[in-house]
Amino acid sequence: MIRDGKTPGQEQKAPPKPPKQEKPDPLKVMDEGGLEVNDAMKEKIKANPEFVKQAELDTIAEATQLAMYQRVRCSGCKAVGELLALNIASSWKASMSEEGMLEHVQGFCDSDSFPGNYQVVAPKAGAEEEQAPHLIEYKLEKLMDPYKASAVNSAKTLGRICQEHINAHDTEVAEKAMAFMKKATKKTTENQAIHSAGLQEKFDRLLCRRTCNSGKAKKEL
Repeated sequence: MIRDGKTPGQEQKAPPKPPKQEKPDPLKVMDEGGLEVNDAMKEKIKANPEFVKQAELDTIAEATQLAMYQRVRCSGCKAVGELLALNIASSWKASMSEEGMLEHVQGFCDSDSFPGNYQVVAPKAGAEEEQAPHLIEYKLEKLMDPYKASAVNSAKTLGRICQEHINAHDTEVAEKAMAFMKKATKKTTENQAIHSAGLQEKFDRLLCRRTCNSGKAKKEL
């Protein structure tokens, strides 16, 4: 007698188990997604795959900062010259020594005076969600209300631009600033705007001439 489609003594076989899915290789996934991972980060991921999400975020941040740096290196250097000139003109004292000026210049990039209201931004809202960082035409703008979304990457990018230019010319910057301010304040001690503009012109030539004469910088301008 057959009951429920079974012959006597016949047992139902359990359905076969689905094949066990292998976990994707996080490094391969990131590579296929267009994210370049440095050697240190690769070793960190291999040692603990749970770090993959943080590694992905770190890699995106590094790629974004590099793209920003390449796009705004010239305009960023000019912003350094502008803000440094304003900072020196507004804080100048006749009693300032050469050593004091040098220390002032060397500490500028880490001061509250930099980067001011300058921020590196994407050309349109949502661009960073739609495109890889190296494809975005980032630009430098002066904003009264900074964009929080790109504030951290922008600050790090501008900090890098500031440090590399100031570190390469700190002594020359301090010497030119001392000579200019001593001469300028003999004529007038109260017009900070004129002093700042004069210093900015000197800093632009000293700090940014080579940076802004490169092929990439000309495209930026």
